[in-house]
Amino acid sequence: MQPERLYLNSLGKLTAAKSTFTVGENFILEAPTFGLCSNTVETVTIGVAALLPLPCLQNNNMSNVPAAVFNSETMPSDYYLNGPMQADLWVSSSSKDMGLVVRLADVDPKTGNAKNLSTGILTASLRKVDEKRSRYVNGVMIQPWQTFKYSDMQPLEKNKPVLMQIEILPTAAVIPKGHHLQVSVVASDIWKGVAPITTSLSSSLNGSISIYSNSQYPSSIVLPKVPNQYLSQ
Repeated sequence: MQPERLYLNSLGKLTAAKSTFTVGENFILEAPTFGLCSNTVETVTIGVAALLPLPCLQNNNMSNVPAAVFNSETMPSDYYLNGPMQADLWVSSSSKDMGLVVRLADVDPKTGNAKNLSTGILTASLRKVDEKRSRYVNGVMIQPWQTFKYSDMQPLEKNKPVLMQIEILPTAAVIPKGHHLQVSVVASDIWKGVAPITTSLSSSLNGSISIYSNSQYPSSIVLPKVPNQYLSQ
C-alpha cells in the first residue's frame, strides 16, 4: 500500500495537482443535525435499518445536500483502496468551534448513486495531533492520533484558517473502472456522533464554515492505494 494524495478543488473536483490559485474555497452551513437519513444509521442499529426501503440509506446524495462535494475524474482502471485514510482540511468558521464529517464514496455515473465507503468525524477544538503516535507510510501521515485531552483543546479564532487532520476509518474497496471517487464534507452526522456540549454552546446554528483549496491552504485527502495485481492474491 502506498499513500496517494488528492487535492480538493473549489470547482468540486478531486485532482492529483495542488491548486496554483491564491484564492479558492467552498462554504457549508454549520448545524448539529445533518445526516438524519444516512448510511451511518445502519451501523448504529447493527444493520436493522438496512431493512427499511429508504434510498438515502444506500445513497449519499440526499445526505450530501448540505455538504461540499468533490469528485475525481472517471477512473481509467480499477482503483484499489485498502487501509486507513486521512483528510487534511484547511478550514475556518464564524463560530468558536465546529464539527466536520468527511465521507468517501464510490459514484456510479450511470445511475448517479454515491455508495458510501467510509466516514470520519472530528470536532475542531479537539484537532490536536500526537505526531509520534500517528501512522506514517513513506513519510506521509495517513492515520492521525488525536490526543483528545482537555488541556490540548484549541478554540477557533473567527474566520482564521486552521488545519484539521481527520481520520477516516479504514476500508478495503475497489472503485471500478468508469466510476468516480467522491469526497463530501458536511458539518455533522447525528448518527455518527453528537458534538460536545461546549462545542454546541460555542457554535452558531446559522454559522458558516469555509473549506479552503488554494495554494496557501491546500486541502487534501490521503488514500491507501494498492496495485491492482494484489486483487487476485
